Amino acid sequence: MTLAELQALFWRAIRWPTGIDDFLRESDDATRAAFEAAFAETPAFDRRARMEVYAEAYFWRLHDVLRDHFGLLARLLGPDRFRNLATDYVWQCPSQDPDIRRFGARLPAFVAAHAEGLRVPGLAGVAAIEWAMVRALDVPQPDAPLRRAELLARPPEAWPSLRLASMPSVAIERSELPFLAMWRAFDADADTLPLPSPGVARAVLVWREQLAVMVRELDDDEADALSRLRGGCAFDELCEGRSPEQVVAWLQRWIDDALVRPDAGVERPARN
Repeated sequence: MTLAELQALFWRAIRWPTGIDDFLRESDDATRAAFEAAFAETPAFDRRARMEVYAEAYFWRLHDVLRDHFGLLARLLGPDRFRNLATDYVWQCPSQDPDIRRFGARLPAFVAAHAEGLRVPGLAGVAAIEWAMVRALDVPQPDAPLRRAELLARPPEAWPSLRLASMPSVAIERSELPFLAMWRAFDADADTLPLPSPGVARAVLVWREQLAVMVRELDDDEADALSRLRGGCAFDELCEGRSPEQVVAWLQRWIDDALVRPDAGVERPARN
């Protein structure tokens, strides 16, 4: 058996969703023979029990990462339902990245199609917002945010064609559940959360400000405007159907919140 074959057998065994015994029961004779040849045992500690230690450690490590990254989702589901969701996810969406912090990237889409997500509308949106919060903390932000003085230095005749960009950490997600109220209660370790009754989908903005992840709700008009800015929309296009004063007020808040970076429309002066 080559090292690659041994690693593949080990991987298949430890990620079997119902344990080593079931893995061997469902395997063919060749796989069972390879298992016996590959893994040692003693009278007091047979190879199945040894491999079960690895299988349990593998699952619970990934389960705990998911619980840490999707804490509100786990709280809403409860321990048993979340464990079942995590079991299905570990089995159907195996880890593909050496960075364990990226393991949950596919969970929001997985929840949307999973029985738990269908049972409680809005759970997939909660998962998407929580994942955006994880991503906001991890994503590199090579540029400093745009400053008001840099924007105001633009001559008035240049504003119609002004194009800006959002910082890499910025994300806009939607949830049919009252995410912000539930998150505040969860973050405060409250005994109870607001009743998660689905309603009209709310836009939720996620971004990073220095080392802190920030979250706030957006009304539909601001969410649309910020989405268009992120897509490269020029200032005059942002003003279509809106007052320029409203767009300027949004820009001021976005800049104050460190959401915006210079793009082709703003030249940043060189620093000595």
